[in-house]
Parts: sequence; structure tokens; C-alpha cells
Amino acid sequence: MNKREHAIMRNLRSFDMNLLAGLDALVAERNVTRAAIRLGLSQPAASNMLRRLRDLFQDELLVRTPTGMSPTERALELQAELKPILSRIQGIFESSSHFDPRTSRGNIRVRMSDLLEVLLLPRVAARLATVAPGVSLTVVHLSPQETVDALEREHIDVAVSTGLTHPSSIRSRPLSRDRLVCVMRKQHPCAGKPMTVGRFTAERHIRVSLSSTDERFVEGALRRMKVSRKVVLHVQHWTVVEEILRQNDLLCAMPESFARRLGPGFHICKLPFASSGFDWELYWHSRVDNRASVHWLLGVLGDCWSQALISPTRHCRVG
Repeated sequence: MNKREHAIMRNLRSFDMNLLAGLDALVAERNVTRAAIRLGLSQPAASNMLRRLRDLFQDELLVRTPTGMSPTERALELQAELKPILSRIQGIFESSSHFDPRTSRGNIRVRMSDLLEVLLLPRVAARLATVAPGVSLTVVHLSPQETVDALEREHIDVAVSTGLTHPSSIRSRPLSRDRLVCVMRKQHPCAGKPMTVGRFTAERHIRVSLSSTDERFVEGALRRMKVSRKVVLHVQHWTVVEEILRQNDLLCAMPESFARRLGPGFHICKLPFASSGFDWELYWHSRVDNRASVHWLLGVLGDCWSQALISPTRHCRVG
């Protein structure tokens, strides 16, 4: 071993590897108290860790702004470099030891839309409280392309979505088949009448989409027929749709799994044109294939999804 290698080994022996996880948590949370909770430390311990990191990298790393703490450019660069390193280290330990959700601590990051949150999160939260009280879940809502980028950059661990176009480095597992249906309130003039293409395109619609990719199912089918619908309200969140439909004569094309969980007072019918179904899927990156915590979460999400599909809370039937 040469002098340079000796120096590197000497520095590594004196370096506290916990600082790397601390930097990642501090930059991600942008708040010392939240970072302390994520790391399982006291607030003073996390503050001391930030001071040590500032001394180590000769940079403020987090600076106070009118809207809270903000990472410096150097902090963001360091976090980007650390993400894959921390992931590999975590994978090494998890692949060589038994993962026990009852005693494990940490945060798992998942992508879901608010529609999926309604279907899944109540059951997932109950499961975590029972079998993994030390594990926390952070849920984010991203567009399809942002979801793939977040998986590649390890900003999220797992995604629940449909029809993602992704590289071979991203793995997927099907959850269930679904289809789009047309929903309106029972007082709507079209309720109970045969839904034709002419009637569908003549009525006023609410459309839910976070990105242009979300419009591929209905708009794509209508374009092929060289017709269009009247979208008078465009929103990004599904959870507002029920109350909007309840108070307005609008049509909405939505997944049947979500439509069946609307409250009473709605009419559901098939779309008046051929619309292929789609698969809800779980997605994760191949670099976490050996990470026990991620595969445990995949199992939890799959179980909770199955329970949600057989839930007896169904007020509407497809007419």
C-alpha cells in the first residue's frame, strides 16, 4: 500500500459515516427538527451534526431564508453524489441481514396520485402502525416523466402508477386491471339514457390530468374518431371531483376502481367508444432489487391494493 492509500485509509478510519446519512436527511428535509426525526436523533444532536458537516465541507449547506431553510448549491451537489452511495451501502446491509419491520426505523418514499392515495393510504397507514411503527412513509405526486426521473435519481423508492415509459433499469409488477368509465350525478339530463359518442361530445366535461400523458386514454380515442369533447374544467386532483360533479351537470371519465368508491347519488356508464383497459403497476429501480425494505413495502402495497378492490363500500354500479 502506497503513501496515498495509507492516507486515505487513515482518513476513513477517523471519518464518521453517519454524517453522510445526516447530510442527505438535512438537505431532503430542509429542517433540522424533521431531519432529527428521520434519523432517530434528538434535535440538538442533529444541530451538532449540521455544524460538523459545515466544518467538514467548508460550506453553510443550509441557509435561512424568509420561507425556511434552503440548501446551498454545494449541498445539492453533495446530496446528488451521495444518493447512489447511500443506496448501495443500505443494500449491502439489508441483503446480508434479516429485515425486521417491527424494529426498523426510517423513511420510505412513494409516488402516488391523490386517487391512489384514497384507495391505498388508509390501509397502508394502518398496516405500518401495526407491524412497522418505526417506519414512516413520504408520499409525493409526480407526473409520469418526473416519476421515472425520481426513480432513476433515487428521490423515491417505489412508484404506483400506470403505463410508465421507462428504461430497462426500472422494474415493474402489475397490481390489477382497470378501465375508464363515465360518471355524472343522477340529476344529470344524460343519466339513465344510452351514452352515444354524439351525446358524450355534446356535454360539458371535467378533466383530471397532471400532464399531457394523462390525457392519452380519452383524448387519443376521440382524436382517432376525429371528434373532441367540451372540457370546461381542468383540474390536477381527483379528490375534488366528487363534490364538483355533485353540484354540476358535468361528465367525468375516471377509473372504475375510483368511481365505485364515490358516495351515493352518481350514475356510472360505459364510455361510448372502444377504450382498452390499463394496468395499475408498482415500479422500482433495479439497484434496490436486493433491498429487503423495498420488497417488504412492495408486498404491503400489493396486499393493501387487493383489500381495497374487494372493499364492500360500493355505492354505484356501471349502468
